[in-house]
Amino acid sequence: ASLLNKISVAKKIELGKENKKKQSIAVLDIGITHSLIAQLEKLGFPLTILPYDTRSQEILRLKPKGLVISNGPEEDIALAAIADSLRALLGKMPILGISTGHQLLARCLGAKVIKMKLGHRGVNYPLHNPASYKGEITCQNHSWVVDADSLARIKGVKITGYNLNDRTVEEVEGRKLKVLGAQYLPVSPGWGEPHPVFRRFLKIITKE
Repeated sequence: ASLLNKISVAKKIELGKENKKKQSIAVLDIGITHSLIAQLEKLGFPLTILPYDTRSQEILRLKPKGLVISNGPEEDIALAAIADSLRALLGKMPILGISTGHQLLARCLGAKVIKMKLGHRGVNYPLHNPASYKGEITCQNHSWVVDADSLARIKGVKITGYNLNDRTVEEVEGRKLKVLGAQYLPVSPGWGEPHPVFRRFLKIITKE
């Protein structure tokens, strides 16, 4: 049985729907936390929270401004079917994958996801963007990672964040496909402000 039946919403939930002037951002709930929902609300768009088993056709019918695939359990019987369904959305709308959502996004793109010998658990993991000298300390809680070699064979997608301790993939981006994935947990920097990865996603969807 799928654990997602217990931790994902049972039916569609709309937040901020009084803001009728804007299209909503769809959120596929794989086990999303309240803190991530709070950060998404700060982006200024209504949110439509969807059960994990919502089919791609249903998401397309909603005509959202973008799609967020949330964090959740990494080993669940339902994940393969979710990835198969979401593949049809690539190039149709901006997509942000968080943690398990990042892994699902990578699988949709054709990359492999592999299990680590030792997972990342903690609040002090250093991340590096190869295009700059900037670093970031991140919060992480995962046992699986996207395989860098399989990701390198996918055109139009690049690795934008590595874990400095072991060089595992922590962030990917595909500008043409308008996809963004973060393996780490994007914790608010404080005062309820959204993490920078949500700001980057906002820039993508506002260009639509």
